Amino acid sequence: MGNKIMSQMNLPSLGIAVRTLFTGYLLVMAVGFNEKLKALIIAIPFAFLIIDIPSWWIKSIFPGIA
Repeated sequence: MGNKIMSQMNLPSLGIAVRTLFTGYLLVMAVGFNEKLKALIIAIPFAFLIIDIPSWWIKSIFPGIA
C-alpha cells in the first residue's frame, strides 16, 4: 500500500513545491513590500504544502474521510 501512495504523490507534490518555490522567489525579488509581509506571504504556501501532503496519506488510510 505504501508504494502505491508514494508513486501517486511524487509528481503532484513536486509540481506544487516547484510552483511554491518559484512564486516565493518572485516575491523575494519584488521591491516596495515590507520585509515582514514578504516573509508571511512566502511562509503561507509552504505551511499549506506541509498540511496538504499528509492529508493525502490520511485519505488513503481512511477512505471514508474523502
